[in-house]
Amino acid sequence: MSVSRVLAELAIKTSHEEVASSAIEKAKRMALDSIGCAIAGCKQPGVGPVLEQMSDWGGKAEASVLVYGGQLPAPNTAFVNSTMIHAFDFDDWHSAS
Repeated sequence: MSVSRVLAELAIKTSHEEVASSAIEKAKRMALDSIGCAIAGCKQPGVGPVLEQMSDWGGKAEASVLVYGGQLPAPNTAFVNSTMIHAFDFDDWHSAS
């Protein structure tokens, strides 16, 4: 069984009550951090062209694009949103982070 399968099954089978409250609070903080990074990064170089390309490809509207709104296929939305989040995040090059 693959690691992805094991993690997916764990996520599906774990109830909210089984998750430590400290883990839930950390997840909320990380989600808020990601939204803030998306807002800050939405106008960074490269984000516009990525959004334009994903929009041009079209497809089934499955998930919402942060900041800009609208919906794209889930994988395309994940790519656009992660591009915005990463464009102004310091996690991989700011050693204090």
